[in-house]
Amino acid sequence: MVKCNSCDSDIKQKESVLSCSRPACKLQYHLACVPNKQGNPSSTWVCPACKIKQTRRGDNSDTPVKTTCSEEEFVNTKSRSRNPPAVSGSGSVDEEKPYDILATIRSELEQVFRRELPNFLAKVTESVSKALESKFLELEKTVRTVSDLYDGIKSTVEKSTSSVKKLQTENKNLNDQIKTLQTKLNNMEEASLRQEQWSRLQNIEIVGVPEAKEESLPDVLNNIVKHLNVPLDPHELDFIHRIQAKRQVKGQPRSLVIRFQNRNKRDAILSAARKCGGITSRDIGMQGELKNIYINEHLTIHNKQLLSSCKKKAKTNNYKFVWTKNCRIYTRKAENSPYLLISCEDDLKKII
Repeated sequence: MVKCNSCDSDIKQKESVLSCSRPACKLQYHLACVPNKQGNPSSTWVCPACKIKQTRRGDNSDTPVKTTCSEEEFVNTKSRSRNPPAVSGSGSVDEEKPYDILATIRSELEQVFRRELPNFLAKVTESVSKALESKFLELEKTVRTVSDLYDGIKSTVEKSTSSVKKLQTENKNLNDQIKTLQTKLNNMEEASLRQEQWSRLQNIEIVGVPEAKEESLPDVLNNIVKHLNVPLDPHELDFIHRIQAKRQVKGQPRSLVIRFQNRNKRDAILSAARKCGGITSRDIGMQGELKNIYINEHLTIHNKQLLSSCKKKAKTNNYKFVWTKNCRIYTRKAENSPYLLISCEDDLKKII
């Protein structure tokens, strides 16, 4: 619905109105809101807004000014708008009253806004577009830089991952080789120890025989076997000598190592010594301080250490018997208990 450009009220269908005769102006007014003093016909009537534009170029002394009306005048005006005065056949108005200057100003402002707002919005849009374009370019540059850095890091990580996998494979292969070599080394060491111990199967070791200057070791051996009642032919003896201990204890004599031509003679002497229950220096005709003499199998250093560890472990766990036979170490907890063969350090775990 069309509104009056003066009072901003809706123009009803039956109300009398005046329309501006200017082709470019489409404004309409109530007859009561814009009196036509000159009585111009409606076909030639010019609205106040267009008159203001015209008077800017000439004399505007006749331009009406809309005064602020009181509430009572506003009510009268509205009443008159509902009951418009009679209009002559020529369309002129009998009486012209002041028009609303605010409506004119609003009209002017609307026209200014219509004219300037598109340009203003275009400039703002252009400025914002340029700013956004600049920011987008910076963002694109930053994203490209970050992307390049990411690609570089990704490439480095992939190379590092490949190198790590290669090193892991090499490390696994080396570990497998080490395990294989360690197994071979252990087998070789065990074989060497067995071979070393096997070479001593015809030997006995006598500990505790006092040393003397210009002593005759074969005579000492003859005295020992005589005490044990074991006959010994000189041809059955291969060699006899003293051995230097790895850690010599002051006042302790060096041990005797005797090798026989066959194991039977060695076994006979060892069996007789176990049955004898012990020999002293007096038993073999030696003077001086009384010394205990022990006849043992000739064990390797490794087996001697293993025997010592076995004795300690057996004592801790209340095992009664620890002995050697054919250079092998055995232990038993009681007379009726099964024996345990101790061949290596891991076998000590059996003693519980």
